[in-house]
Amino acid sequence: MITLLATRSSTVSGDITNGTVSADFGRSGIGMGAFQDTFNFVIDQAGLASGTLSTNTTRLTSSTDLDILSVFINGFAATKTIVGNAEFFEINNLAIASGAPNQIVVNGMSWQRVLCWHSNL
Repeated sequence: MITLLATRSSTVSGDITNGTVSADFGRSGIGMGAFQDTFNFVIDQAGLASGTLSTNTTRLTSSTDLDILSVFINGFAATKTIVGNAEFFEINNLAIASGAPNQIVVNGMSWQRVLCWHSNL
């Protein structure tokens, strides 16, 4: 079982004793300016994690633009790729501890008063 200790939105599915587990998380209602979201979670079994986070806009620095500046999982930085107006972060085969706190930190900048982001792990 995965227990997400976040105040933001999150869902978990799958059976860790029988293969793949998926966790989706995100946040809406982000105010204008810099933000940092931290997600703490515990998994009952050690394993490897891979995940992605992406954001896209029709116009850079417009009211619809949300820039993700960095993503860290247990202190390891996800790799950022920019394609046009889209930003992608990915991390693969990262060890996740059993029964211990694990952490995802997302740092970003919002150009509008209310925006949201969503990812999965």
